[in-house]
Amino acid sequence: MVTKNIKDVTENEVLANDIFIDNLLIVKEGTPLSRQMIKSLKKRNIEYVTILSDEPSNVKFNSSQIELPNSKLINSTLIKAEDTFKRALMLVAHEHRYGKILNRDEDVQFLMQLFIHLHKKHDYIDTFYALRSWDEYTYLHSIDTFILGTLLAKKHGVHNIELVALGFLFHDIGKTKIPQKLLSKRGKLTYREFEIIKKHTTEGEAILQSFGLGNIAHFARSHHERVDGSGYPDQLTKNELSKELRILQIVDVYSALTLKRPYKDEIPAHEAIQILLEHDHLYDVELLVSFIEELNIYPSESTVLLSDNTHAEVQQSSRLSLIPVVKQIDQDEPFTLPLDYSITITKIIDYQTKNFQMRYSTFLDYLVKGNHQLANEEFSHLIDGFKMEEIYTRILLPAFWELTNKKIDEETILESMSILKNLLKQLETEMLQTTNYKFKILLIVDKDVRSTIIINFLLNLLHLEQILPIIWDNSDSDKHLRELLIKHNIKSICFIYKEKSVPVRKIGHMKISYKSYSEINQMLARITNMEEQYFRIYNDLFKMSV
Repeated sequence: MVTKNIKDVTENEVLANDIFIDNLLIVKEGTPLSRQMIKSLKKRNIEYVTILSDEPSNVKFNSSQIELPNSKLINSTLIKAEDTFKRALMLVAHEHRYGKILNRDEDVQFLMQLFIHLHKKHDYIDTFYALRSWDEYTYLHSIDTFILGTLLAKKHGVHNIELVALGFLFHDIGKTKIPQKLLSKRGKLTYREFEIIKKHTTEGEAILQSFGLGNIAHFARSHHERVDGSGYPDQLTKNELSKELRILQIVDVYSALTLKRPYKDEIPAHEAIQILLEHDHLYDVELLVSFIEELNIYPSESTVLLSDNTHAEVQQSSRLSLIPVVKQIDQDEPFTLPLDYSITITKIIDYQTKNFQMRYSTFLDYLVKGNHQLANEEFSHLIDGFKMEEIYTRILLPAFWELTNKKIDEETILESMSILKNLLKQLETEMLQTTNYKFKILLIVDKDVRSTIIINFLLNLLHLEQILPIIWDNSDSDKHLRELLIKHNIKSICFIYKEKSVPVRKIGHMKISYKSYSEINQMLARITNMEEQYFRIYNDLFKMSV
């Protein structure tokens, strides 16, 4: 059995699967295709069919029963494959994320039979199921990507659709070589963690090469490349990426954004599309727009063409409904598109995007206005795709300095700093839950500065370096201090004072450092907007250690 473009089908080849159009059986499986039938299928826009011309004549396929005489083991495997596909479809193919891309029964049948056929043809398919036990999300994401990517590839006439679909299914197989604790980490990755995650591309390539699948190994290696050359591992550009790879890059990101993880809620489809459009320099825009139109899910503020040949702007999209509120150009009142689909969106004409600087300015504006809710919402958009270090160097620290230098009243600045402190606390809580700490240090801080946002920043950045800071009162006795050091197995102490230096204290064989509040300020200023991937706050604290 082989899947062929209808243009490549020749007379008398035998159809392997029933063909349905609008729930009507058009051609039954096992039928030899005549020239007239092939011509008719082309007119009905059937692009791909599965034929039995290269399979033994006694093999029968259909969606409800699979018979392979004298092969109980294969029969069991293929029944399992059908059940796996149906179960996965129930989990991923919800209307609010698939839109209209899978509305045709013949597409469902095509995908299921292709999925089953891959199990029949490739005995190493069991390796794919290693993903299920290693990381359930990656396993489901891979099937989701197979479905969405194959449908888009089919629409765009990609050749060797069976091989491409196999590459989509196996694109994340390298994740089986990545530590589970990283794959399931609750929260943002650090640069060091991201460097480990990135290895799944080359690990996946090696696994597929070991199967003799060099012809699809590039799907594993290159699905994180981007058309502007900013991807990994090879920084390939658009001209170096095949159409099927450019398709995979889009559906891979869309799937990752819209699938729910145990530790992270999914993003609504229209918001995920907005994110893709805001980063359209990373993707093939023609394919991206085509994917959006296949889904028939459109982001707010996009300009669209309606089926009555009028232009409209999408005013509001919903997480649970495909029917948005639109406002026709030159009309005052918005309206919800009819439930009977008498007027629908046919294509996207233009879309609004916000780059990082625009979103950052909006975030800063909400801080100044003291709007906690909107500042938090904009912050969540800003940090999308950021490593943990970048959240501080590119967002929080620049915002802090800008607020400090703005000429605003004391009450406003206090409210703004309160929002920043809450964001820092959220990040600190996240790190406490997910970080494997290397050791602890003691920070003995003057009470005058202990509650300042500068100290909050310092604590967060130490957490980021996998160092657990413990705050202590500078006025405590040496006896209590020694008890604390023993209890927590602490070897390093940093005294932070406001103005005057504190008296030097000898406490066992401790590494002791003394830093003024202004020196901590300078340390934070140095890493603001820093382009390097790593910074070392601990080393800065103890450069002049006693």
